[in-house]
Amino acid sequence: VLFPCTCVECSIGHQRCPSISDKNNGNGKETCSWFILHPSGEILSCVTISSVRLPRDNLESTNSSVHEGKLSELDIGERILQLSQCDDLCMVSRTPQFCSVIRAKLNIQAEGNPTSTDGRKCHATYDLQQQYRIDLRSPAMSTQPSYLPIYVACNPTNIAASFSFATCTILNRDLLSGENTVMHRVTLVRDEPIVKKHDFSSWLADISLVEQDRSDRLRLWAAARQSIMPKLTIGFDNRHNCTVTGYGHSLFRINLRDDSVALAWSPSHEEYMTEGVQSIDGIKSDSAKDHILWVSSSSACKVWALDVRYKAAKVVVTWSLPSLCDDL
Repeated sequence: VLFPCTCVECSIGHQRCPSISDKNNGNGKETCSWFILHPSGEILSCVTISSVRLPRDNLESTNSSVHEGKLSELDIGERILQLSQCDDLCMVSRTPQFCSVIRAKLNIQAEGNPTSTDGRKCHATYDLQQQYRIDLRSPAMSTQPSYLPIYVACNPTNIAASFSFATCTILNRDLLSGENTVMHRVTLVRDEPIVKKHDFSSWLADISLVEQDRSDRLRLWAAARQSIMPKLTIGFDNRHNCTVTGYGHSLFRINLRDDSVALAWSPSHEEYMTEGVQSIDGIKSDSAKDHILWVSSSSACKVWALDVRYKAAKVVVTWSLPSLCDDL
């Protein structure tokens, strides 16, 4: 997770020149400092904040004793599989057993003169704190369902106002049935998280990926397979001579207000094939345009940019991945 420094001096520089690659904002002063939150340790069980220094950075304008190497480290206790950013200084880490909410606390070191005329010098550091742990497993003798997290979706741009709380959506696997059709929406309040369960087993047979909609806090994009799928016989496609090329996952629009599910786009239909032949392997919202969604498929060897403002998403542009054709 890459994020800019939130101190006063860096915030001013980031507003003037938000690009990480630009060094001059027109006034002869450098832009803000950047930090990265990443797993570390022998089994990747620790979360570490490190400073980011680009090759073109002016070494004289940054205090190397403060911004060099690891700045803070926190041991989660389990191997970290995913890190997602919920807010400016709030992150969620996913392990095979649970999720942890981590907050970075800003510390300002009073060294040098940060407002000197020779350039801005940032002396900020961060301390990591595990605010709470989201464990959806039930006790051994309990009759309640038990879940393991398999994916976390966050979108820091959905924080509409200062009084709003950060949220994230956790896609879980039911330990009893093995199905991936249950999501938990978590509201990260100060004392303890508010967790709400959403079950989509009536409409979907399997969900592999989820992505937060950048324009709606209660809407998700999901790569999932419908409960009712056409049966494909062996040799239905003479070119590949197989039963199923992909896993049959298409793009679905999920509304958490009423738990409604709607098919938005299918890679199989785009390739003029039967539903379930091609499958979606990746979903990513565009960082600049909220109505653009990027979708990839290794079975179809293509990447699509979709315009999701319509009920049925429309393809804007397509890229082929010829290097993957050898695997088919």
